[in-house]
Amino acid sequence: WAVSNGDDDARRGQFFLFNDADDVLVDTGSGLADRGVEASSSTLHHYFGLSMSTQFAQQYGGFTSEDRTTRVTYNFSGDDDVWVYIDGYLVGDLGGIHSAVALDIDFSTGQVIVFTDSNRDNDYTNGEHVFRQTTIRAMMQEAVNAQPAESRAALQAEIDNMFVSNDSSDDGYSIFKDGTSHTLDFFYMERGNTDSNMSLKFNLQSIPRTDIVKVDQDGGPVSGATFRVTDTDTGALICTATTERDGSVVLMQPDSHTLITPDWLANNGHRRITLTEETVPSGYRATKPIQLSVNKLEATDGSTLNVLLSDNQWESGAYAQPKVTATTPHDISLNGHDAITVEDLRKDGAGTLFAVVQHKGADGQWHTVTGDALSGWRLTTGTDLSGALEADSAAKY
Repeated sequence: WAVSNGDDDARRGQFFLFNDADDVLVDTGSGLADRGVEASSSTLHHYFGLSMSTQFAQQYGGFTSEDRTTRVTYNFSGDDDVWVYIDGYLVGDLGGIHSAVALDIDFSTGQVIVFTDSNRDNDYTNGEHVFRQTTIRAMMQEAVNAQPAESRAALQAEIDNMFVSNDSSDDGYSIFKDGTSHTLDFFYMERGNTDSNMSLKFNLQSIPRTDIVKVDQDGGPVSGATFRVTDTDTGALICTATTERDGSVVLMQPDSHTLITPDWLANNGHRRITLTEETVPSGYRATKPIQLSVNKLEATDGSTLNVLLSDNQWESGAYAQPKVTATTPHDISLNGHDAITVEDLRKDGAGTLFAVVQHKGADGQWHTVTGDALSGWRLTTGTDLSGALEADSAAKY
């Protein structure tokens, strides 16, 4: 709050990570007061960069749920250089020195729009000035067309396999297939020493994936181990998978970006699967075949969820730890407090909403559970809210 935005004094909350508090605050003896430094002042160090990389899944045609009311989007507003890559293809290009410009990537239509965000809401609104309007598919195609002829065919087949027809799109192939996994890389650099600004807003959907992490007897990651995944009952090959540098691997359908999830296994009649290690890294012995089964869990509201659980944990040493995503309704009722809405949580200072798992101990009290299968499970000493806060601190989100 110590830095004013000049003619728009209400927009405080500026963040200058390379400046000391003494640059913008003064101790009056009775408290701290701002020095009247504005965001355009050369006293401030405006130069900074930021990068991020995340994996996400395309589901429900680019919406967050089956009701298809909330679009999945990735939005940026700011200056200067910004580049956004999806699966290694440049799809958002705001390179160069410029004042605030916005980028809107809509995964329900596949559209990519570069525009002036006049109302500063980080969303494209009809009537705002558009610098460029294209699609994810078109940007990927542009990159493929620029490649040497000898590599173009394989790249073309790759992107052709990513997309499905979308009636609301002009090119008819602008949205990713449901169930596909993608990687988004974001790069930002401020090049002017005045009025730096950057805003990100996105609701990319987490991957409902089947993870495997191979570790040694000391808990260290083992890379380069290749598994053959088959249907336990029929012996049919489902896929092969190789562990990465961190020991992890995600099961994917052959020659595609499509995830193999518990739901996919159930829908395709694979109730039990076996993972057989075929390529063993030097210095290690092969693990015994890992047998997993699809189990359907039912929530208190009647909804169901498929998860993968280990059938031979003690023989193979493989422990299955399913991942689930917890969501809330629009109106949230908190114990001992009035109901709040999602909009209330978005207000400044409203706090953070998070979910915890609790275990009823021998003392009859509910203790929050933290940890995981690899590092071990722990119960907090505190109970109720104190235990939840202790778990939130341990999670380091």
